[in-house]
Parts: sequence; C-alpha cells; structure tokens
Amino acid sequence: MPQDQPRNSNEIFKQAFGLHQQGAIDAAKSLYSQLLKQEPRHFDALHLLGVAHLQQGDPKAAVEFIGQALAIDQRQPAAFSNRGAGQVALLNYSAALSDFDRAIALKPLQPEAHYNRAKALVGLGRAPEAMGSINTALSQNPNYAEALVLCGLLNAQSGAHDAALTCYEKALAIYPASFEAHFNRANALCELGRHADALASFDQALTIVPNHPDVLNNRGDAQRHLKKFTAAISDFQKAILAQPDFAGAHVNLAMSQLATGEFAKGWRTYEWRLKTPELAPILESATAPQWRGDQDIAGKTILLKAEQGLGDTIQFSRLASLVAARGARVVLEVPRPLRRLLANLDGVSSVIAEDEARPVHDYFCPLMSLPFVLGLTVETIPSAVYLKPDSSLAENWKRRLASTHGLRVGLVWAGSPRPNMPAAAAIDKKRSLPLSAFEPLGKIPGVTFVSLQKGSPAAQLAQLNATRWGGPALLDYTSSLSDFADTAALTSCLDLVITCDTAVAHLAGGLGIPVWVLSRFDGCWRWLTDRTDSPWYPSMKLFHQTTPGDWGGVVASVAQDLAAMAR
Repeated sequence: MPQDQPRNSNEIFKQAFGLHQQGAIDAAKSLYSQLLKQEPRHFDALHLLGVAHLQQGDPKAAVEFIGQALAIDQRQPAAFSNRGAGQVALLNYSAALSDFDRAIALKPLQPEAHYNRAKALVGLGRAPEAMGSINTALSQNPNYAEALVLCGLLNAQSGAHDAALTCYEKALAIYPASFEAHFNRANALCELGRHADALASFDQALTIVPNHPDVLNNRGDAQRHLKKFTAAISDFQKAILAQPDFAGAHVNLAMSQLATGEFAKGWRTYEWRLKTPELAPILESATAPQWRGDQDIAGKTILLKAEQGLGDTIQFSRLASLVAARGARVVLEVPRPLRRLLANLDGVSSVIAEDEARPVHDYFCPLMSLPFVLGLTVETIPSAVYLKPDSSLAENWKRRLASTHGLRVGLVWAGSPRPNMPAAAAIDKKRSLPLSAFEPLGKIPGVTFVSLQKGSPAAQLAQLNATRWGGPALLDYTSSLSDFADTAALTSCLDLVITCDTAVAHLAGGLGIPVWVLSRFDGCWRWLTDRTDSPWYPSMKLFHQTTPGDWGGVVASVAQDLAAMAR
C-alpha cells in the first residue's frame, strides 16, 4: 500500500486494478472494499472483488459480490461468466449453466464461457451436450489447452481412449507444463493397454506436482499391470503417505501384497476395500456388530455377507466351516444364482439370497474379511473340494451325456461385461476372449465339447456355427441351466473344464473337477505370481498370457496339452 492514499473513486479503482493485475490480490481486495464504502454501487469494484475472492478459493463470496454487481448491470458477459465459474466451484451446476448461457447470449465469441459451460454440463451428467460446448470453444480457440484436456476426458468417459489421447497430446504441444494433460495422457495409455508407455507421463506429472496421491496410485497400478510388484508397492505406499485415508491406494497395495504371497499384510490391508464407495454399503447395511475374530461366537448366530463377484463368493464360502468350528450358527447371504449351490455347504446352517429378509443374528462379517479375521495363510487354506452337486441333477446329466464319446470338456470364453461397474468392466475386457480364439481346439480328435457359457457372449456360438467355422462343435445345454446348482451338476459329469478367469473356474475347482484357466498377462491377485498351479484348487492349472492381450499363445498351449490328454 503506498504512503499517499488515493482519495477519489477513480484513483482508488485504478490503483486497485493495477495491484490486481500484478497479483497483489489482498491489497487489491482492500482497495476495492475501501472504494465500495464510498460508492456501494460501483459495478467494477463489486465484480472484481468477486473475481479476487474466486482466485483465492472463496467461490461463495465471489458469487455474492458478482451477484451484487449484476443487480446493477446485467449487460456484462464477463460478470455472468465469472459468477458461473463460482457456481461450478460450489457445485451449483444448474445456476452455473444459466449464467454461462446469459454470458454467451451477450457475447457468443467467448471460448472460456463455452468451456465453463461444458464443465457445468458435465456436472449435470449431460456429457453429449458438454462435448458440443467444448467443440464450440475449440472452434473459437484451437489452442485452448484446458478445453483440449476436457475434450479428452469426455472422450475417455465414452470409451474413446484413442481420441482422448490425441486431445491430451495436442494440449501438451500447446502447454507442456500441464499437469492435467500429462496425468490424463498416462491414464489413457493405461486404458489402451500401454502401461509401459504410461510411466513416462506419470513421471512428468509428478515433476509438476510432486507426491500427488492420485498419480502415485495410478502409476503403481500401471507397475502392477506390468508385474513390477516391488515398484508398484512402493508407489502405493507413497500415495498412502501423501494421503493416509486413500482407500483405493490401500486396496491396490493389498492386491499387490496378496499377489506376491504376503498374506498376513495383504489381508489386513484389504480391509480398506470396505471404505471404498463401491463396498462401503456392505457395512452400512449391517444390523449387528461386525465380527473381528476376537469375540466369542460359540452359541451365537453370525451372518456372513457375500460381496463382489460370484467367483469371489464361491471361493471364500469354504471358510464358513472354520467359523462354524468355533461353535457359531452360520447364516450365509449370497446372490440368488448361488443359493441352491451353497445350500449344503459344510458348516452352514442356512443360506439366504440377497433379496430375502435376514434372520435375527448376533454378529455380521463380510465374506472376504474372513481370511484376515481367521489369519489365513497359503498353508492353511482349507479343503479345496468343498462343493457338492445335487445327485439327482447329476444323474440326469449323466443320462443326457451317455451317448457322447471321448473326453467331455466344458468351455467358457467370457465373463460378465458389467457395464455399470467401470473397473470390473475394464478387467472383463482383458480376461474374456472371443469364442473364435478357440478354433485350434476343433482339430483335436477324441473330444466332446460342452458349452458352459451364459450371458450375452453365449450368442457367439450361434453366430460362428452359422459361418461353418473350423472350431469345435459345442453341445449347448445352457438353456437348461437356471443357476449354479444346475451348472455344478453338469460340470460334475465332465472330465475337464477350460475357461477364462470366471466364476466357473471356481465352481469346477470347488467340485474337484480338473480345470484349466486362461489368465490374462496381469492375472488376478488370487492366483499369485507366475504360478501354473493354485493353492486354492489342486485340480486347477493356469495358462498365462506372456504378452498382454495375446490369447493365441495361450490357446496353442491349451491345444497341445488337450491333444496329449485326449490321446
């Protein structure tokens, strides 16, 4: 503040505006406030005082002051645009959209307003309209780096990751120091399966914003996909150090620890999954205290709640017997397709479907918390053959298959797409393969193939049969399979199951049926690292991709082993 104070409003505003332009925002705010005491309806002072508050991270005050300015003069597009930016910061997206529309109506050639309008539309869940506003902003200013980044994010949201990558690279050509462009470029490369290429962009982002927890977590995830577990664990630990309550980083750390056989650390860390938005409702739905292993449950009723996928439920349901061994009455809550299958599981008093009313119970425990609660190690995994097919159903399938010859081999080529769960959908794209990839199996004599494929991927069989493809002829009884009890009965009559990493792999393993699992390059943590066998299922053999996305080599190995088995 100069020693000689300006006295009239013009002098005060001129000095305040000059200070504002120089970045001396506190001094400018003081002078704007001084001016408003003399002239309360000074439009520019009110507007720029609001802008100053917005620049200092106080959008509530910004909206208030700019609103006072607009009450004086509603012909100012910049004021509407700036108030809209404040409303976006306050998550008041409808009000922001109204302000940007007013600004654009007053001055159509205003790329920043179109860009901010897009942000408001994104907040309202109107992505297609947001893309229209971004395209307008870029038509008015092709070198608008922030708009290019948002254009990339909108493309990524729609699954167009190649287009997103192009947007980020254009933004970086204009503004090489853009943290958002480097970070999102890395994320796009990961979505495209180019994890090794992504590492350099993650590193660039970290040079701009060191120790950013999201970047560290995502870089760790890229390292994990490359099976560089030591580097991945280091990154996840750094992310947690930067943000101790980062549940996603804890979960990623847990999966890396479990993949490398560090069960004691991994199961403990994996409890953080219950603090993620996806799985927090499991605890929120509890109506009894959570069992943590140190309470005496003898004579008590405990509800074990299934979580995540069908395969997870099949895999960990075996632990119910260890809970029952402590004297508890065990009630198992599972997805309805598993209810009949698990009804006769050892140690379980009753099984209910998730859409049924829960009985009165004394304790509650998420199913996948049991390994931590029970102190499970690789050496103490209980009996792998714990599922029992319904004998009458199995006899029926024996009769239906009596006329077949040679080895009876079940086949599954795809998991559930789960489009409403982005993370699971991304994994499914990598774990599933097209039925056409199994064409080499059609050349192996002495094998009868039986489809166990359910869901939308099952349609591939009819499509390929119509083309007279050279793959195996599959018997298709899937219309008779209403749930996993039916599938278990059919599976129990087979000599072998060949499947990608789906619930059927756990079903066959739990039944003790030989099962060959085709695993993606960055295989699931539950199969540990680079093993061809599994401590969870002695009847299982794992065939891993040696190159991400390449199923050809995997199927060739399966065909070779199957031909030897058939002979």
